[in-house]
Amino acid sequence: MPETDQERGFTHTGPGGVRMVDAGGKPLTPRSATVRAVVAVGPALARAISANEVSKGDVLGTAQLAGIAAAKRTADLIPLCHPLPIDGVEVTLALDEPAGEVGIEATVTTVWKTGVEMEAFTCATAAALTVIDMGKAIERDCRIQEVRLLAKSGGRSGDFGTAEREPEAAEAATVRGSGSASAEVAVLTVSDGVAAGEREDLGGPAVASAAERMLGAGAVVRTASTADGREAVERALRDLLAEEPDLLLTTGGTGLAARDLTPEATAAVVDRPAPALMELARARCCASFPLAVLSRGIAGVAGPTLVVNLPGSPKGAVETLEALADVLPHAIATLQGPAAAASHPGHGRV
Repeated sequence: MPETDQERGFTHTGPGGVRMVDAGGKPLTPRSATVRAVVAVGPALARAISANEVSKGDVLGTAQLAGIAAAKRTADLIPLCHPLPIDGVEVTLALDEPAGEVGIEATVTTVWKTGVEMEAFTCATAAALTVIDMGKAIERDCRIQEVRLLAKSGGRSGDFGTAEREPEAAEAATVRGSGSASAEVAVLTVSDGVAAGEREDLGGPAVASAAERMLGAGAVVRTASTADGREAVERALRDLLAEEPDLLLTTGGTGLAARDLTPEATAAVVDRPAPALMELARARCCASFPLAVLSRGIAGVAGPTLVVNLPGSPKGAVETLEALADVLPHAIATLQGPAAAASHPGHGRV
């Protein structure tokens, strides 16, 4: 007997037919995607576009508007895509007259539960089709030569970038200091069971992996664990802070239990609190997990180090860290000094 869709592990089809999966349990995280399309327009149309002599009007400007409009209607066109709030759409078109081509690059950004790859694909494709529609009277053999994903960021699958985007992807994934030094991260697991060797540390490795996806491979230079309780956590924090990492992430001890005293220990070692960081993280996580309000984690600056408390649950810790993915790199760059901050997106806005 043939396997059913459910037995095959299909996520969007089953006994009831096709379905859009439930993304309600996912946290809000920053996401972006960039797609490139190339339209072969031929020499005659290329010359006409360059001279602005196409009878229908401004080819590239019209295609740009078409791409933006299409990105906002993706869920209406692609049946299994979730409607989502788009924060930004950037479409650039470049005419290569000698090659007879129009290159299109579309980038879509959001802070949401699902990715925006299909929005970027729809944007670039609609722009490409508009170039063809505007110019088909001059060149009947216009054709879309390629439509492909160049880069994406955010979500559980991590970041992706083709070789064509490697320099930019590396710059975005790595926080740079005086020119080549990348961010150094320490991770502290706070758990009586882990410290006693009675429980496997799942939170620390999960946080370390997420931090390296966010800040670049090799970013995590030190991991440690300690028992719960203010004195033990404060001592472990001071030991790690002596090594002056750029970012110190703790996981565990942020709840309401009597021995969950990581926030108190953190408050004792930081010089300046940064309360808005955790307010932002909780606000974003509460959209999918209302109990996130019970986390008492704090953030602050201790010397050159940014300290951030994450929940003890591996899933909760990673989701909280991902909720800060769009602000932590700039925060770290600011602490690294003016040169690093000036080279980072967002410089001068805070």
